[in-house]
Amino acid sequence: MEALGQSGPIDPGLRRFLMELWGMDPEFAAKMMSRLSDAAWDGIRDDVQRFVRAWRRKDPGVEVLSFMVGTGRSEFAETIFEDLASEKERRRERQLTRRGGFHPDVLGPDWSAKAEGLSRSQRRILVHDLAYSGGDRGLDMAIELSAGDTETDHLGFVLDEIHYLGRKDKSTALFAAMTEASADKWALDERYREIAAEHDPERYRATLKRIIKKGPNTTGGVHARMILCELDGELFPADLIEAGLALDDQSKDNRHWHLHRFSEDAPSALSDVLLEHMKTGKVLYRLHEYVTKVNPAQADDILSFLLDDRRERHDGLGMATHLKPGQLRCVLTEALQICRTLEGADRYAMRDERSRLARLMDVLKNSDNTRLIQILINSPAKNRSEVVLLMKLVTGWKGADHHDERGLSPTGLASLGLHSAIDRWCRLLLAVPDKSSDDLQLALRALAVPGRVSALKRMHEVHEAELLQYEQEHADNPSRLRLRGGYPGDYRRREPFMRHGWPEAKALLLGYIGDERFELGAAIALRKFAPFVAADVQGKGLFPNDRSHELKRERRAVCLERGPSASCHHIAARILDRVAEIDLDAKDGWARARSLAASAAWMDCGPRLAEVIDLIRRDPEPVKSLAILEALAETGQPLKADWILPGLAAAEAEYFAQTWRSENDFYILRPWLDLLARSDTPLELIARKAKHPREVHQWQAGDFISLLMLEDADAMVDAIEALHAECRLGHGDYDRIRALFRVGSDRALSLLLDDVLEGRYQDLLHFGFHGPNAIADMLEREPDKLKAAVAKAASNDNARGNAAYRLGSLCRGAQTAKLFEIALEESRSGSEAMIWRVLAEHMLEGQCTRYEPLGPGSYKLHQKSVGELRQSLFSWVLAEPEEPFWRKLLAGVDDLVSQHGGHPDDPRHPDVVTGVPYPDFEPDIWAKVRILENPPSHFD
Repeated sequence: MEALGQSGPIDPGLRRFLMELWGMDPEFAAKMMSRLSDAAWDGIRDDVQRFVRAWRRKDPGVEVLSFMVGTGRSEFAETIFEDLASEKERRRERQLTRRGGFHPDVLGPDWSAKAEGLSRSQRRILVHDLAYSGGDRGLDMAIELSAGDTETDHLGFVLDEIHYLGRKDKSTALFAAMTEASADKWALDERYREIAAEHDPERYRATLKRIIKKGPNTTGGVHARMILCELDGELFPADLIEAGLALDDQSKDNRHWHLHRFSEDAPSALSDVLLEHMKTGKVLYRLHEYVTKVNPAQADDILSFLLDDRRERHDGLGMATHLKPGQLRCVLTEALQICRTLEGADRYAMRDERSRLARLMDVLKNSDNTRLIQILINSPAKNRSEVVLLMKLVTGWKGADHHDERGLSPTGLASLGLHSAIDRWCRLLLAVPDKSSDDLQLALRALAVPGRVSALKRMHEVHEAELLQYEQEHADNPSRLRLRGGYPGDYRRREPFMRHGWPEAKALLLGYIGDERFELGAAIALRKFAPFVAADVQGKGLFPNDRSHELKRERRAVCLERGPSASCHHIAARILDRVAEIDLDAKDGWARARSLAASAAWMDCGPRLAEVIDLIRRDPEPVKSLAILEALAETGQPLKADWILPGLAAAEAEYFAQTWRSENDFYILRPWLDLLARSDTPLELIARKAKHPREVHQWQAGDFISLLMLEDADAMVDAIEALHAECRLGHGDYDRIRALFRVGSDRALSLLLDDVLEGRYQDLLHFGFHGPNAIADMLEREPDKLKAAVAKAASNDNARGNAAYRLGSLCRGAQTAKLFEIALEESRSGSEAMIWRVLAEHMLEGQCTRYEPLGPGSYKLHQKSVGELRQSLFSWVLAEPEEPFWRKLLAGVDDLVSQHGGHPDDPRHPDVVTGVPYPDFEPDIWAKVRILENPPSHFD
């Protein structure tokens, strides 16, 4: 075809082919005509112009503009400029080239004069398309239009093309056309910088110096100085860094831009400047992150700054990471000397020394982890106060982020060395007579820091000594020894055993079961070693003590699927054996049994779960069984209402016995109500609320809908609806909708479908642009429900339109062709045809695109093949030419294809075998186009 178009006047066969082709595929026809020689074009020009005028009269949209641009013929220049200058619609970039490249010659020989008449935004469109899609000729035209323009950013399109697409051959034309003012404007642009530095570096340097001369410390001047230093291969001078930091202080919108740039390109020079600022008291936030290199003199300055009593203690503490080992040793030596001075002295009289010690400790706690460990390993201790100080450093090191105390993190040989040092300190502490239980608790935590299993023996010894010491200290006040969770500081006692999860620690903790001094804490610590009953759920990165309702539901499902275990876990068995040994009638017997049973409930008790339930039922103070029931709920055990009601009744008696109740007091009831909602009889909540309708103002039934956990779907729906009926207007709607979707039964989804048809909860039940949904899936399985819903919507004349729109939004989620085909068939006739057509229009997107979920609230769209769909719609257009609905659907498919990109297997024409032109179906126009000789005059 191309050869025929280049061999002189147009061949009649080629002319006939092109005139048929532009009726089938105007875009491809325009591309073919752009390849014709001038002589061949002269033979078909008049026919094409008549065709374009007729097309524009019928549809003056972007399709005809694309056709004209695609031909590349200057005969359409006037029309194209008129279209660009039109304000009928807001046009965007690539309007001239939205389907591909174009020939700049289509703009005509006087394009420059015509472009001057365009507005700034219209000229932007022209420059954009010329630069990106006009080839060499278009890029030259874009340079001519924008090179001297200092008021717009149009030259950026040219720079993009030259820089990113490698069109550096156009650099000469660009620099020749640019004025001095234009060069000054774009000199700091990254694209212009790379082009200019390579093409004409001397001219670029002159431009930069001109900018610097206007203001060396302005934003432009600083950036120009930075670029000039990079071009000359020089380091950033200190005064340049000072100027950039000053600009950072002045800017509120882009703070620390220069700081980050200097930290990347000149870290050493930046460090020197920031350290000089530090001497004057100007300390940058998180200064230590930007100081990368410190010489010995600067390290001394840092130490003097940190130990200066005139500054705030926490100001610039991160700089302690730059202190050298020798400096840290001096700081530690001074701290130990102060400790010896403070021992036995009056607390108030030595307040200055105490303040100095706190400053020294802050410096050491924020120093480098490895250097501090190195210093501590070689630090001997001579008395109790020195041991306590050293252990505080071990357990109180704040880590790299300096937010909280984490304890040191030794590795390798450092771990062994630190363990040996701590063990040596512990032996000294155990030997001194003036130690306290707090000192021994600190030693217990310090022993766990190195992470050595061999420390367990010493931990056991220290722990025994600590318990004895605590009993001696409080021998005159036995009530201090009998607190609910064990001894005071019980967490500090058990945390070292839990820290690393050593299997050896499990055996040690099991040995404490039976020792009344520590068995409660040991039982809690043993929870870390429990094989959680829903291990596959835990394996997803969730933890046994996670309190999310969704996780509890998953645990419940796993627990029910597995059924009751045949054996009891050995840890739970040991704890339950201990519970059986306790004399419940003795003092604190019930309290001890409850605490131990709660720890056992975290394990898989198997057949011995009945012992835990029996303990709950026999409890004389049922309100105190809450911890056991919460443990059962957390591990997924199905709860019985009769386990909960006695405790709830006692909590109600306590709550309502108060003469005055604040909203904060509702915590007495709330955990019991949560447990009741998760039980097998959640509707008991309504009966409880009926008992006290006026007294409980904070009790909203909707708060408990999300907690429901019933296995039977119908019972779950009944409970959801019953609780929602108790809610005040607008409360609990979201929880109800989520719960019904979670149930997912046909009954639950049918209730939501009724809500959609009635227009209830419109702000919550909206499905537009959210992909597939469960209701649409149900309708695809049972199309009769959709027909019934349409009939119901059609029966209400007043709300028919709104109901049709809501039902259509719902059907957007239909991903198969089943419902769409039903909608097309039903929309051909009948009183419900209008609603079916609305549904078909809404479902059209689902027939063209496929949603791939990527995570919560996100998805990816894929284009489906729409060849068969377009062919089917095209056949209905031909069968019913007077019905615009089919044309509208077919145009909708084409619009979706243009938005998301077409499928590679789909043809351009819906059904080329028919010989009917596309995209226009007006028979008069296309019939006249096919007349090859002497078209009638009225065609014009």
